[in-house]
Amino acid sequence: KKFLPNAEISAVDISEIALSYAQKNKNFHHLDVALYHADVLDKNFAKSFQNYDIIVSNPPYLTHEEMQDLQIEVQHEPAIALSGGSPDGTFFYQQISSIWKNSLKSGGFLAFEIGWKQAPRVSEIFFSNDFHQIQVIQDYEHRDRIVSGKKI
Repeated sequence: KKFLPNAEISAVDISEIALSYAQKNKNFHHLDVALYHADVLDKNFAKSFQNYDIIVSNPPYLTHEEMQDLQIEVQHEPAIALSGGSPDGTFFYQQISSIWKNSLKSGGFLAFEIGWKQAPRVSEIFFSNDFHQIQVIQDYEHRDRIVSGKKI
C-alpha cells in the first residue's frame, strides 16, 4: 500500500493474533488497508470480493513430514499457520485457487509463496484451475519460492 497508494488492499487471516499484528503495522505506517478476520476457505466470504487485479497468499504449506521435524525457531508457531493440510502440503493451494479465482478479473494474477519442493504440484494446480503464464520465482538461495499465474 505504501508503494501503491491508490490501490485498494484487503488482508484476510483466520488468526486474530495475526490480525492484531497487521492492525499495529497498519496503524504504525498509516495505511488504509481493510483487514478481515475470516477463513479464506469460506466460499461465501470469497464471493463478496470481485474484480481483483492481484491476489497474493502465503498459506500454510508444510508437509506432514516437515511438521514432524520443525526447526526450533519455528516450533512456537501455531500448527494452523504451518501445516499444509495434506501429506504433500498442497491442500490450501488447491482450495484457494479454486475458490478465489472467481474473485479475480480476467487477466488478474494469483501468486503463492510455496515450499521449495512444491513448484511442480502448485503449477499443476494453477493449470487445472485455468491459469496460464504460470511462473516459478526463486528466492535468494535459488530455491523455488513463488508460483504465480494469470487468469484466463
